[in-house]
Amino acid sequence: PKEHYIHHYNLLLSRNESAVLELAERAHSSKKRLSFSVLKRLLKEYEPVAVNRRVRTGGTFLVEVVRARHVHESVILKCAKLLVERHGADPNVPSAEVGLRSVSTIAPEYKRCAASGEVGKCLSSSTGRELYPLVIAAARGMSKVVKYLLSVEADRDMRGSSRFRLYSNPRKTVKGKDLTALEFATRMRDEEVENGARREDLRGLLDVISMLED
Repeated sequence: PKEHYIHHYNLLLSRNESAVLELAERAHSSKKRLSFSVLKRLLKEYEPVAVNRRVRTGGTFLVEVVRARHVHESVILKCAKLLVERHGADPNVPSAEVGLRSVSTIAPEYKRCAASGEVGKCLSSSTGRELYPLVIAAARGMSKVVKYLLSVEADRDMRGSSRFRLYSNPRKTVKGKDLTALEFATRMRDEEVENGARREDLRGLLDVISMLED
């Protein structure tokens, strides 16, 4: 009967939302951090998941993974590959977080953390506009993640809006509206240099810019 299918569809949406919300919590927690095993467990616990469906808050699985805090870039890359290759995540599905006013905090993979592969803080969120995984990865200087997203046909011409806090001067933010991943990365580089960051400290951003300019 029709009511039966409606019930199961609504149940799927509810479980999907719970999964994304739990993922978002993990992605931003310094105590219960995101890991590959955590993501695998979450996907199995809530299966089947509608991996490309945005929840009511606007988030998606892939966006939450790419902006995860307190984890190495290698973890983000591994989780992104799991979502794309095993669960069919589309890198061109953006978040659309209407009504959120939080400021994005981005720490690109600078030299002092590049040796360990650790990625700095990221409280990335849009201000009621679309935000793509590639834009976040580019602004964070995560060259390996950017390279992978491009390899699975992430559209480098897609435009997103957000605000990113400078690593060299955390009191200052860089706001962008309808910018491409390259434009965001370039703006971050220019602002970082203006605020005292050295060229050797910007290896991640420079690699990303070079990749996106090709």
